[in-house]
Amino acid sequence: MSDMMNPNYGREVPSTLEKPKVIQRTLTDTMLVYLNGASPWLRFIGIMGIIYSGFMVVGGLFFFFAAPALEGLSDGIVGFGFSLEIFGWIGAWWGILYVAMGICILIPSLYTYRFGAKIRSYARTGEDRDLEVAFRNNKSLWKFYGILFIIGIAFVVLSMVLGVLVFVNIAALGFHM
Repeated sequence: MSDMMNPNYGREVPSTLEKPKVIQRTLTDTMLVYLNGASPWLRFIGIMGIIYSGFMVVGGLFFFFAAPALEGLSDGIVGFGFSLEIFGWIGAWWGILYVAMGICILIPSLYTYRFGAKIRSYARTGEDRDLEVAFRNNKSLWKFYGILFIIGIAFVVLSMVLGVLVFVNIAALGFHM
């Protein structure tokens, strides 16, 4: 087909793309009822998560600093073949683990609380900005969970590979059951 017969021949293409027209969308009354009904629960779950993460961090700090120093409690464990040094290392690792878990609980709890609080604020004021901030916190919550899930999958795969390597190494050394 020649250029002369092409229906698009001679039309100039704009140098910049135009933004598509935005369709104005509104929240229905049913949507607002569901959002308002979820708001107290979101704030409750957020507050409970913040409190729980505080307990986790305090418990982790106890394991990290206090457990190795409590020689009286470690006497019974030493009888099972643990030395005081190993007991101290175990306490330190448990402490690090608890603090890390406390932080991993704190972040989504903050997003959840903020999401619920901004929905409540939107219900009271009707400000679109409050709803935007609420949904931004909701997006951040699920993004955090997604990243955490990917990290968890990586740890599972790594654990499986290490488990197989340990098993092969033990079998090569001649360990028989």
